[in-house]
Amino acid sequence: MKINGKTIAAYILLLIDVALFFLMGYSDAKSYASHSPMKFPGAPEGMHLSFNKDIDLKEYGGDTVHFSSGTVITLFEIHYEKIFFYYSENKEVFERFKRLDNLDQLTRAEEMGVYMIDAGFDCFAEQEQLEQICEEAVNETKSMQNRVFWERFTPVIPSGLCLFVVGLLFTLLLVKKQWYVLLYVVDIIGFIVIFVGSIFLPLI
Repeated sequence: MKINGKTIAAYILLLIDVALFFLMGYSDAKSYASHSPMKFPGAPEGMHLSFNKDIDLKEYGGDTVHFSSGTVITLFEIHYEKIFFYYSENKEVFERFKRLDNLDQLTRAEEMGVYMIDAGFDCFAEQEQLEQICEEAVNETKSMQNRVFWERFTPVIPSGLCLFVVGLLFTLLLVKKQWYVLLYVVDIIGFIVIFVGSIFLPLI
């Protein structure tokens, strides 16, 4: 087989098509994994935290609440870099409030005069423990996303290899017959099909 510029161009187009197929498959798997459910930090039931300094915090109604260093609160929910908790100076009301389930707490907090407040990890003596809980959630999320990525990308590998083998045989045949124009047209159509297919693939 005579090697010339047309032949080299034919094989380059084949490699571009195959590379594009793998790239689009990788991008789809990456996007799919990044949109998979995340593992949020779980607040250990009944976990208590104590303020490591005097601080004034605003509750969601706009009022400011003063907390002295050493004040102990019960953790309600952890978000990255901050925690949420309920607080009331009326201990009797707060004890009744704590016996409610989470949904009733959310809907009846204002009615019962209980504050919903958030504060950063650095406000608490248990900062390292809170950061560890978040780090574990981050690592679990990465592990889940990595698993989802490979579940999505693995089928792309044999499909891409089949595309390469079929494309190589087709290229060898048309180069031998010197049907370069047809070969270039097929490669360009393949490029367009792969590109358009990659747009609709995430919708599947």
